[in-house]
Amino acid sequence: MLTAPLAHNPPIIMYQLFFYGIKVLLIAIVIASLGSHILLEPLPAATLTKIYLIIPVLIVLSFIKVEERQKA
Repeated sequence: MLTAPLAHNPPIIMYQLFFYGIKVLLIAIVIASLGSHILLEPLPAATLTKIYLIIPVLIVLSFIKVEERQKA
């Protein structure tokens, strides 16, 4: 059973999970791509351009504030 405070704001909780999940996924893609580029073999220029475009997106996402769930 859900407790009353958790049942009160499920859309906010799902939005937080989605938002932070996207951020973690983008960070993992950047780290894995640049790591393989440095340690293994160089990636094509088109792939590196896409990876370098993700970094400003992550910076913009870091400025977005997600509404916190109200404590009971």
